[in-house]
Amino acid sequence: MAVAAEGARRKERVLCLFDVDGTLTPARQKIDPEVAAFLQKLRSRVQIGVVGGSDYSKIAEQLGDGDEVIENFDYVFAENGTVQYKHGRLLSKQTIQNHLGEELLQDLINFCLRYMALLRLPKKRGTFIEFRNGMLNISPIGRSCTLEERIEFSELDKKEKIREKFVEALETEFAGKGLRFSRVYQQVLGRYVQDASGIQPLLTPPLPAAPPQAPANSNAAGLPLPPRPPVHSPRCPEGSLQNRPCHTPAHSSPEAPPHTSAETLGPRACMPSPSLLCAGTC
Repeated sequence: MAVAAEGARRKERVLCLFDVDGTLTPARQKIDPEVAAFLQKLRSRVQIGVVGGSDYSKIAEQLGDGDEVIENFDYVFAENGTVQYKHGRLLSKQTIQNHLGEELLQDLINFCLRYMALLRLPKKRGTFIEFRNGMLNISPIGRSCTLEERIEFSELDKKEKIREKFVEALETEFAGKGLRFSRVYQQVLGRYVQDASGIQPLLTPPLPAAPPQAPANSNAAGLPLPPRPPVHSPRCPEGSLQNRPCHTPAHSSPEAPPHTSAETLGPRACMPSPSLLCAGTC
């Protein structure tokens, strides 16, 4: 009985938050069924949630069909937490125009369009600015470019510092306007590091005696480890210039989740994504 009570308390107070692209799925791809099944087993022990920069429709498309994502996860934070769901219910949705006001928003969009119009790149495609609820997603090469074209731009950006110079120009132009600008990065885990390694201790129920030895391909609780999505190195997934309000989901509403998470263990590196940066209100 004590073990069951402790398990219930753990489920109530512990929240495991997962990134989407590059963690639960390859960039912009569907979740592997084995990973989805593993997450539901984890959910029987703790609360689980996802957070991503994409809008809700893109996250829902990657993690299920229809609205399965808000049924299969206790918390869903889309657009960097500006759109929040808890237990299948929309908590709040913040819009960038409410934060910036229409005049400043248009000044920002017009400046970005003028700046990108003067850039000479090997290739330019379409969808340079994508307007979402809580952010502007801006890409100087265009979000409709192919993976190969994104890689080409990423290699050029390493030499020419295109995004870095764009950030500097934005910071100069909009100094004192309550905006923060930074580039978007993609985390790349070490070759032999699995995302599941950081949550293994949470999967082990509190028992008086040590649990039996688990098979080599299982975690400490005997649950089979899901296959890790392919590491995106040297190929970066999609990159962008994003505009987001500067706050963390844990403090975004009175019904925010417990401020507890499981951090992935092991070495990691940061690699720039092939487009640009993020700008957020502070």
